[in-house]
Amino acid sequence: MDADLTPQGGQISTPIDKLLSTVLDALSARIGTDLRPPLVIAGPDNQWYFTPYLEPDSCGDQDAEAFMLAVGALTAVAYCLAMVDLHLENLLVFQGKPIIIDPECILYNFPSEDRQNRLISTGMLSRTPSLSALRGGDLSQQDFMQVGLFERADGGIDYLWPAAPFHNRLRNSEGKLVDPSEHRQILLGGFNTAFEWFIKQKDLVSDIFDHFVPDDFRIRFLVRTTRLYSTAVHMLNLPVSDRDTDWRNDVFTRLRNARHFPEEVSEDVLAAERQDLEARDVPFFWVNAGDAVVRHHSGPKQRLPFRWNARRQAIADIRSLSQRDKGLQVRALSDFLDVDLSAGSDLVPSKRR
Repeated sequence: MDADLTPQGGQISTPIDKLLSTVLDALSARIGTDLRPPLVIAGPDNQWYFTPYLEPDSCGDQDAEAFMLAVGALTAVAYCLAMVDLHLENLLVFQGKPIIIDPECILYNFPSEDRQNRLISTGMLSRTPSLSALRGGDLSQQDFMQVGLFERADGGIDYLWPAAPFHNRLRNSEGKLVDPSEHRQILLGGFNTAFEWFIKQKDLVSDIFDHFVPDDFRIRFLVRTTRLYSTAVHMLNLPVSDRDTDWRNDVFTRLRNARHFPEEVSEDVLAAERQDLEARDVPFFWVNAGDAVVRHHSGPKQRLPFRWNARRQAIADIRSLSQRDKGLQVRALSDFLDVDLSAGSDLVPSKRR
């Protein structure tokens, strides 16, 4: 095996973490900042794995410029590796650097959106900036609520309660969240440098894909948002649901009619959704890298209308990265940093000073 394809800092056993760590090893050497995630230990056949508990460490006298350089680079990684679902709960500040703690939606090269919108779809950015990993999670600016049943002190039952503090943002010595827009140039510099590395290292990244992405490499496939599924699970857990068939059927009818990412959803997928939800679990689907079929633990459910398999599409996507693409995404990121969060803006950026 080529030395450039050997993960540093210990053997990482899960396929996704092997892939991500190998890319981040090589990129870290280029930008002079360690972006590597902690060691992950997998069991036989990758049926289970352990990750170390990471105590969030976002307060105090952390180096803000070093962090912004790293988080800018990690945003470019998310774009170039076609990652999605990196919402504010999937990014953690640990020892002064940003860590992706749930990278299972990687190589998500399913063309549901064009590249103009893909950076927003990573979750590092978001159409609602207050929910993004990059700028979201400020409880002093906006109330966030968690969904689920809990018992109040007076014995009553509630369904919503205030969210606990998030750990995706760096804090200054006074404990206040540091807005990346205050470090625009260093963050954009990290993004630009990392994107440039991907453009220049297309052969290396393609070789990494070939080596660490076998036919049975699982890419999680999002039929719907996890948050939508979680809400359905909670609704099915309400005390009334066990006694009211109409209530349960209404939940499934609403889910059936809710937004989904594939243009069409097969009856097999809908049945698999119901099967998991009946078991009080969030439905989980994936696509193997060697094909273009939506799969579930109960079997294949739907063929996707794609010309190539998922691995070949991912390699083609890397090889198509260009200077023009980089320029478009740098502008998209810059516009995102312009949004005035205090005004509650979502999609329309404020005028650049």
